[in-house]
Amino acid sequence: MRLAACLALLLAGCGGTPTLPDEDEGALPPDTLGREDVVGDPEDTPEEVATRRPPGQAPRLRAPLPDGWPREPVEPLPIGGKSKTLLDHADPIARYVADLGAPGTLTVTITLAGARDFKARAVLYDSYGTTLQAEELAGPATFGPRQMLPGTVYLLVERRAGAAEVQVQGAFEAEAPVHE
Repeated sequence: MRLAACLALLLAGCGGTPTLPDEDEGALPPDTLGREDVVGDPEDTPEEVATRRPPGQAPRLRAPLPDGWPREPVEPLPIGGKSKTLLDHADPIARYVADLGAPGTLTVTITLAGARDFKARAVLYDSYGTTLQAEELAGPATFGPRQMLPGTVYLLVERRAGAAEVQVQGAFEAEAPVHE
């Protein structure tokens, strides 16, 4: 009886009967409601994702990521170039992002310079939070060659021990368009 009275008071204080969102509305977390640049719906096509954010801007992720990993990448994945980042106790994580505008083959090579008892974990994943490849690093590693669809791809390298200059080099070969 008291429970029913408490519920009645709560409902009266809210100004009406609470409703749950319809399943087809997506029920986004409060920090993403109304945001056009949030992606993560597995039913979205790459074209739908691309129209929801300004060109060159990486989408915010709704998909779950490994515990403790930041959501925002900070530098472009060097496709056709090389990036160097010192990973040590002061800066333990390197973050990269690339927007692949066409289907093709992606290869990412990670090398270490000046490694001192260095151990790290590298994860390549897509905008849905799907892990494409994960490696424990104590030396060089190659991700790919991997067939990719158009979309956003992320690489995170997290230092576990020691220090090293991490060099990341990417290569992407787009597939030739098929004419009918």
